[in-house]
Amino acid sequence: MTENDLKKFKSTGLACYRGSFSSIMVEGPDAWDFLNRITTRKFSDANVNESFSGALLSGKSEVHNLFQCWNRGPGLAELFPLVGSYETLLQELDKVHFTEKLELKVHDQLSWIELRSDKIPFAITNKVVEENIGDKRILIVPIDNWGIPGALMGASEAEDILSVVRAQALRILDFEEFHAVQEYYGFPAQSDFVTRFQILEMGLDRYIDRGKGCYPGQEVVEKIYTYGKPAKKLVRLTLKASEDEIKRISSDKAIGLFVDNDLVGSMGQIHCLEEGEIFGLGVVQRAVAEKGLGVRLGERGPVGKIHSLT
Repeated sequence: MTENDLKKFKSTGLACYRGSFSSIMVEGPDAWDFLNRITTRKFSDANVNESFSGALLSGKSEVHNLFQCWNRGPGLAELFPLVGSYETLLQELDKVHFTEKLELKVHDQLSWIELRSDKIPFAITNKVVEENIGDKRILIVPIDNWGIPGALMGASEAEDILSVVRAQALRILDFEEFHAVQEYYGFPAQSDFVTRFQILEMGLDRYIDRGKGCYPGQEVVEKIYTYGKPAKKLVRLTLKASEDEIKRISSDKAIGLFVDNDLVGSMGQIHCLEEGEIFGLGVVQRAVAEKGLGVRLGERGPVGKIHSLT
């Protein structure tokens, strides 16, 4: 894949087979009060069949989970994990579930395709709908958490969904390619990288409803908004590296970023393009990002260029 391919996807669209994964049902008379108490979004404003994204944070506002929430009616919400697995989402929900009258259930697995295109063959609003595809019913959950409008499309058979995608002449990506596109457009898709930082450091302001009241991490978030900006900033890094350098960098789970001998941030997964070109998302000190300084990957690695995502 080339950088030109990545740029074209905004206008041409793409799809990725996400495989079979489960969602979490939050069911009971206290379901919506519970979600309002623990998440960053004001779910009480959602109407039946509306869908929008939310986050679970630590007390220090570090990201635990990102998810899409579907309002299925009074006392019934369905959560689709966007970063992280349904198992980790269920564990985090269970930790903060105390005396509320509700149950947390794992919903049956479906095969899912994530579709990203301005040419999606359905009216994409914030409503969850079901569509007839041949003799099958396909569930369509709208999502808009990064630069290309999209939807999760679920059915018992992946082929039912892929037939729709192929009819639109969209490029079908594998999961590794899809992660690369997500991160090129500034959405941090690597869960073990995302969860190391505060939500505002990751540039995920759109996951927050300000003024909604208390939730874990809210005090830290509001303090940052009140007194300034996050001390760190999410950026895209690009550089050229030899095959040996790429292998060595790829073997590091956390890649330190240096200016001279000073550690100024870290980088997540790297993505290889062509002819030794690589890119990835990193979090660096705000001053480094705003000055556009070159940063070194590791203490003796190649130097990369910072690109602002805003």
